[in-house]
Amino acid sequence: ATMFSIAHCSRPADGLAHYTIARLPGQERTALLQQAASAALKGQELRAELEERSQELERTMLRDTLTFQMWAADSARTKAMIEDVQQRHASAEEAAAAREGRLTQQLELERTQGEASASHALEATAATLAGELSSAEGQLRMRAAQQALVVRLGMQHGAMHRCWKTWAVIASLLLREARSALLQLELSKQQQRGAHTRLQAVQKVEIAQLRVENLEARVLLQKSEILQELRPSHELLSDKQHVVHLRQQLQDARGSEGVGDTMSVAYHVGLEAMRREMQATESQMSRFAAMLTTQSSRHAEDSARALTEIEDRLMYEKGSSDFYASEQGRSAQALQRAGAEMRVLTKVIGGLELELVSLVRAGAIETPSDGRTTTGAIRGKPMQVGRGRPPLPKRVGPQRGRT
Repeated sequence: ATMFSIAHCSRPADGLAHYTIARLPGQERTALLQQAASAALKGQELRAELEERSQELERTMLRDTLTFQMWAADSARTKAMIEDVQQRHASAEEAAAAREGRLTQQLELERTQGEASASHALEATAATLAGELSSAEGQLRMRAAQQALVVRLGMQHGAMHRCWKTWAVIASLLLREARSALLQLELSKQQQRGAHTRLQAVQKVEIAQLRVENLEARVLLQKSEILQELRPSHELLSDKQHVVHLRQQLQDARGSEGVGDTMSVAYHVGLEAMRREMQATESQMSRFAAMLTTQSSRHAEDSARALTEIEDRLMYEKGSSDFYASEQGRSAQALQRAGAEMRVLTKVIGGLELELVSLVRAGAIETPSDGRTTTGAIRGKPMQVGRGRPPLPKRVGPQRGRT
């Protein structure tokens, strides 16, 4: 192990006191180095986080400063407009006052000239002054109304612009939610299709097993039919184990019939679940359609296009579900036919088994003490020789072309 020493490490409590840690083992050295490296990494991470926070604060301050500057510029422009209006109004008032002073001076001069002419001149001057004052007041009122209308229209335009921006954001969110719902619906449909294909594969495998059992039962039926015409010394007639095997196959056929019934029940349950899911998806799509129809005229084309796509997909899903239902119906009919055939075969095999048991009980077949039938002749029945039928082999395979 490598040895090292850490010399002259100062203690903060003692001040000038120094101590030396001498000859630490290699494992402690590596542990200290790892701790130092981790502390350095943590310090770098803290510095990076602090720098990122400071940059974010600078960006926020800059954004707020720009906003305040924009507000100040808007207020300065508004103030300048108001001051301009006030100056114009003051100048107009001054002009009117000056004109009124001139008119009063003229009236005084006319009064000095003569009372008769002064009265007529005063009336004319008063009428002229009233018309000019009314026109000036009308102009001032029109200018003030125009300015107020411009300010109000500007504020309404800004509010409408903000409302339209907010509405566009809300409409885009609704469309995104509708698209995400469509994607979720497609995923659920894909999962349903996968489950349906797996169920069909399982049903196909079980149908193949039932067909194989049906073929075996047919072979057993052929063998049992042949038993009546075989020679008394044939091995198929003289073996009790074969009869026991026939009984076991009969029990297996009955069990396969019960499996077919359980398969049909499971198919009906799965079909009902698929129908319930289709109804739930239809209600969900109707809710989304109602939500999309409440949008504004600006997004009418997009909503109509989305609705048509949703309806097309819904029609496709309905058609696929109907096709799956028809396929399930055909498979259920095939299972029912196979079950009926199996029931008929089990009845036939049971009848043959009863006939064999009755023959054994009647003593038509000799049974020695070792438990196997002998090759002796059937009592009371002569040997049928020369019937034109050769002896069959031990195994009889299934015939081709028969289901």
